[in-house]
Amino acid sequence: MNKKLRQTLSLLMSTTMIGMQSGVSIYAKENNSKLCEHHLEHTEWCHYMEKFGEESCDYECAYCEITGGAKDLESKIENDLVEDTNIEEPNTENPDTEDPNTEDPDTENPDTENPDTEEEIDLPEDSLINQETENMIQEDEIISYAAAVNPQIVYTEATKSNLDQSGNGSKSNPYNRFEDAVANVADGGTIIIKSGKGAFLNTQDEYGQIPFIIDKNVTIQSENKGSMADLTVRAGGIVLEGNVTFKNINFQFANKVHDSIFANGYKLEIIDSERGPGSREVDLFAGSLYEKNTNDLIQGYVYDEDGNRKLIKPEVGSAASILLKTTDRSIHSQFGKVFAGSMNGDFRGNVKIEIEDSGNLDIISVHASGAEEANPGSMFDLEEPAPPQEKPNDYTVDGTVNIDLVNYRTNVDGAGAAQAHVTFNTKYPINHLEVKDITSMTIEDGTLIPDSITFKNGGGDLIISKPNAELNLTNIKNLTINNFTGGGKITSAREGHLTIKGNITGETIFQVEGGPIDGSTSGPVIKDHTYITSQGNSGDDKSFKFTPYALQPGYKLEKSGDKWKIVSDSNQATLPDQLTSLEFINNEATIEFDRVDPDTGYDLWNIAIFSFNLKP
Repeated sequence: MNKKLRQTLSLLMSTTMIGMQSGVSIYAKENNSKLCEHHLEHTEWCHYMEKFGEESCDYECAYCEITGGAKDLESKIENDLVEDTNIEEPNTENPDTEDPNTEDPDTENPDTENPDTEEEIDLPEDSLINQETENMIQEDEIISYAAAVNPQIVYTEATKSNLDQSGNGSKSNPYNRFEDAVANVADGGTIIIKSGKGAFLNTQDEYGQIPFIIDKNVTIQSENKGSMADLTVRAGGIVLEGNVTFKNINFQFANKVHDSIFANGYKLEIIDSERGPGSREVDLFAGSLYEKNTNDLIQGYVYDEDGNRKLIKPEVGSAASILLKTTDRSIHSQFGKVFAGSMNGDFRGNVKIEIEDSGNLDIISVHASGAEEANPGSMFDLEEPAPPQEKPNDYTVDGTVNIDLVNYRTNVDGAGAAQAHVTFNTKYPINHLEVKDITSMTIEDGTLIPDSITFKNGGGDLIISKPNAELNLTNIKNLTINNFTGGGKITSAREGHLTIKGNITGETIFQVEGGPIDGSTSGPVIKDHTYITSQGNSGDDKSFKFTPYALQPGYKLEKSGDKWKIVSDSNQATLPDQLTSLEFINNEATIEFDRVDPDTGYDLWNIAIFSFNLKP
């Protein structure tokens, strides 16, 4: 940029700044409308309100020449300068003719001026352009857009207008636009969102329906490990075309349309990340994003290193997985639903979903199917729009879905997938959850206390093979499974029943609810009640190990044919009343008796209260 152009730009920018500070709006003479071929009319999406006029329109078009673009202003100035060179020299002999280039008569030795020397503009000392704007021009030259200094580690921070395409990806000169950071980072590299203003991903079209595509393997993380970095997203979702990891990111989705991240058959990892206050609840899909009521993938924009963008259909990967993980109790991570499938379409392939919580994770549910996009409602609705609606009959996954839940409780629905395997691993008891339409369930560690379990085709496999694993069925009276692999513990409801249609392997501790806290014995059982049936007559007397309740010492769990039922020693069938406590308070005694009904296993509490005088 030559000196004359820079000075002219400075003057224009100074005028704009003065106008802004004085409350005066300044517009280009040629066009003050925000309408263009990409924004044909004002809508609720651009926040236009007729009574406020063009100023209320938020739409900024970076892809055509409209008022407000820095490149347009510079181009216009350059054209004006070219036109100036064609103007005839003014007649200096005529004092009535004013020449804007004539030197001030007070200037010393005007005749000694070199005509080839660039002209310096003398600015008043109190003018904003004198120092601040000149510094801004110099800064603009320093941060002009360039390829990343280090493509392996690229910095970004949104400190300027959404239209400002500047930076070189260094820590001192980060890319202003998130799109440019993605375009210039190397495959397998890292994008660091600087602390402060965070990163900004703008809408990719007028209505915010087109998604942004991350087309490479990349890690996106905050500048400081212990703090969050904001990522504001106004695009119609994020679609992956590579393996992407987000770390310590505060997601601020502002768009109600496709407010989701689509792994699109690749690996999506979200670690120690949160939902920003007042932003959309982000849903996660291992599958792709389709046009509603079609079989067509929604096209999205990718950007090249020169800042140019291209509309493409993203290529679908073949190893879909989602990892949602927290590692610290200070992390309050909130997301919507997690789907193995696609939005508005099917997904072909296997999927792995892993959810691990060592913080404060909050999601709605996990589904092995796809979902239909929800109606986003009006931009002015204050309520959060409904999440995508799962439709396992319409949007399926033709492969195997593996769902691993580590220290986390959520409802799991395996419908819509050819096979759905669920694994639980927990340090503490997990209760009040529903697991339905699954192929198999494995408990590797800890205690699971579900409200309901259903398997595909009327029965699935149950694996409790490790010593510290326990399935507590106190909320489920009847459960039917195919094959059973034991080694841990099953706790049954007092009147519960387990049907095993296939093979039984391993030795499993069997107990009934109501036992001691240390789990050393069963709770009270019902005499002659069948607790387990093996339709294939599999297993033997060693398949289930039973230790009776302390007040039912003669009770046993024995296999007879294809059934395991409770039998008792006739000599110990009736238990005597037992005095369990005696306490005197103010000459009044409360005596408590404890008795167990040997036939039903229920405790009977008999309390007698009487008074008497204690004599010395």
